[in-house]
Amino acid sequence: MPIPSEYVSRGVRIPRTEGVFHFHRRRDGHGDGCVVQTYKIEGKSEKDVITFDCMGVDHAECIVDDTIEEQAILLAQARTEFGF
Repeated sequence: MPIPSEYVSRGVRIPRTEGVFHFHRRRDGHGDGCVVQTYKIEGKSEKDVITFDCMGVDHAECIVDDTIEEQAILLAQARTEFGF
């Protein structure tokens, strides 16, 4: 999913070893921002918007941590269910 035009295209990176995450503020500087996770799929970068309801970089860091935790739980469940 591309980043909507009302958000600044160059985001602030949220450093985590589990993935590539960025916070993108609105262009006019007012209101919520979005948090995006970038994946490499078949050599291409694919972006996935996690939320459009982010109040700033500190909030984005919390959202990223929650997302990483949720992904770990889902992966563990898939491994158990499907034997990965």
